Amino acid sequence: MNMNQNQKYLLDQSYIFGTLIVIQFFMYFMYLRTESYIFLGTYFLISLPLLMVLLNKAINQKFFLLLGLITLILATFGLFSQEFPTLITYYNLLYGISSLITAYALFTLRNSETFIKILFWCYTSLILYYFYAFGFSDPDLYNEVLKGSSRNYLSAIFVILLALLALSFEKIKKPTPLIYPLVTFICCVGLFGRSGIVFSLVMLIFIMARQKNYKLIGVFFATIIVICIIKFNTIINFIELNTNFTNGLSSERSIFLTEYLTGIMHNNSDFFFGRKLSDCCSWIQSFQNNPHNSFIMGHLRYGIAHTLLSVGILIYIVLSRNLTLTLFGVVILSRFFVDQLGLFTPYDTVLFFLLFIIHSNNTIKKSA
Repeated sequence: MNMNQNQKYLLDQSYIFGTLIVIQFFMYFMYLRTESYIFLGTYFLISLPLLMVLLNKAINQKFFLLLGLITLILATFGLFSQEFPTLITYYNLLYGISSLITAYALFTLRNSETFIKILFWCYTSLILYYFYAFGFSDPDLYNEVLKGSSRNYLSAIFVILLALLALSFEKIKKPTPLIYPLVTFICCVGLFGRSGIVFSLVMLIFIMARQKNYKLIGVFFATIIVICIIKFNTIINFIELNTNFTNGLSSERSIFLTEYLTGIMHNNSDFFFGRKLSDCCSWIQSFQNNPHNSFIMGHLRYGIAHTLLSVGILIYIVLSRNLTLTLFGVVILSRFFVDQLGLFTPYDTVLFFLLFIIHSNNTIKKSA
């Protein structure tokens, strides 16, 4: 096979796997939309051809040993979960394995940003359709877009897609086009989710600052200030009636966290293997046993093993000494902290994608 044929083969392979990743995310979204296990099953099945990418690459044996050890430890702690049956903890681990496979396949693609753009604009088109259909007079209508979810969840998907797209541009050392964080911020404002607005604004400002668009930052804030002054009474009334910003950044989530942590050190089983909600957490139970926090949910399933894994990931990100990667890592983990979104769900793809970039950068530094 000559060089041109080899390049064509790699390009064709890239488009095949990229298309599969787009379909996989679409399948999971349809599962969230319909709760049909046909879509969920298809989501997992697509991981099998994507696994070929992992098996065909010369991956360091230490990586497989570390992955196997982490999986074994989590599986062992999952046996002793006081809240969930073992089958559920193992099923949840499948999400982590699947998202790891997807993240690696995406990382190896030559044009990963192309496929993430497709996901971004498809999702944006859907949200714009709902803006047209629902308008903005009743934000609670957006809670019905996904089964058992909320407008905060919709804005979270935007934040995750933006982070994934920005990281794909970071991988190829190109600046993220400003249209993406701007659209994300505007749509998060339209969805009325506090965390979505805050995190999308942080990423928008950071991306503009990193590209040294200081004048644009000034124009952006000046425009926001002018709009707030002109429409001050209307904005305040709307916020009081339709959003939770009047509570600041506190909400039921802070109550859940306090409730779960109170007295956790008094019982070794609670600390090491997770608590039983009926014994500690009436508030969380009143919200259908959903703590709205990925790390509480992880501790419920895998105990202290999940907490140590999460802390280890944060330390690894910070030790990269890369401001951009660290900021996006903190944004991703912070978003996981205020909803049940990661460790382990399909959205872990963005976190694992980040970790692969950090590992690649570290490898390049060592070989230089």
